[in-house]
Amino acid sequence: MKSTELRLGNLVSLAYDPEKYGVVISMDIAGSVHLGNKEQADDIRDIIGLEITESLLEKLGYETVIYTGDHEITLSFNGKRIMVSIDETTIYHLRFFHELQNAVFVNTGQELLDPYELILE
Repeated sequence: MKSTELRLGNLVSLAYDPEKYGVVISMDIAGSVHLGNKEQADDIRDIIGLEITESLLEKLGYETVIYTGDHEITLSFNGKRIMVSIDETTIYHLRFFHELQNAVFVNTGQELLDPYELILE
């Protein structure tokens, strides 16, 4: 993964333990990424995207329609990529949850989830 794809608060997984996921709490220019549920930072090369699935959405408390403030985000599952529509006008074809988080933030100015809640879990 490239560091330019990430921002603080993104939910990602680990290449060596893909079932485990965590929230990015810090990054540095040398390529270290620290997840909130780990004591040690990982190299950016060990960070992978967490695939968007219906079970992941359910685990995070979401369905295929998400409301954030005055915005409606609709997710349609069709193969490896998820079609994401924001306010019925902006359309993305995404695969990973951090991409969804970034798209929602860019288009609405709001976070999709509260990263602090996940850090404390």
